[in-house]
Amino acid sequence: MNYPRRLETPNLTARRTVAAGLKELSSVIESLWPNQLPEELNRCALGALEQETVPETAALLSAFLEMLGRIAVTRGDYAGLEGILSGLEKPPREPQFEHLHALAHRLIAQDRWLLLVDAALANRALDAALPRLLVRDPERLLDRLTTLLTEARGSELLPPIARLLRTIGVPVLNLLESRLYEARRQRVSAAIKMLAAADPERLLRALPRSSGELGMESAGFGGE
Repeated sequence: MNYPRRLETPNLTARRTVAAGLKELSSVIESLWPNQLPEELNRCALGALEQETVPETAALLSAFLEMLGRIAVTRGDYAGLEGILSGLEKPPREPQFEHLHALAHRLIAQDRWLLLVDAALANRALDAALPRLLVRDPERLLDRLTTLLTEARGSELLPPIARLLRTIGVPVLNLLESRLYEARRQRVSAAIKMLAAADPERLLRALPRSSGELGMESAGFGGE
């Protein structure tokens, strides 16, 4: 912890050297994560990145924080990941802080997002941080859940999907209801299935207002 504190020095060369050296500590940090690792490490790196004016040093710090985010996901420390994201998203949406918001987006992009969704649907107690992480992009969440429902195990995933949707609540349920009115048959069918599992009363209220065919039979409701 004494080492990253040197990021506060006004010496440009020293800051760059420390930022580069943090990468060498990655194996040590991973071995200590999360129980023996002070949150001060995240705060120190976040504060340094927010204040850093040298692009090269800022890039090194961004790489370090991205590494911390990767460790948090692979270790299942979703609260730790949320803390890093919250720190990156705290500065205002101004040009000088755009690199912070871009880094926050990268931390939960692509394969990491898929890992978060998989963790939220796993057969265990739902980690409280996962719904808060996934609600950051409800559209992308519903797209992933729609894809999962087309797989062979789709019916098995409906109970954990319903649990996740109910936990997140209004932001994702409202968006899901709006998909009932779309023209894309697969999205409509998936929305019906998910609403039927998560909030059947909302589905019953919404169906009479929807226009056109909703593809009930393709959603598995034909003949009922």
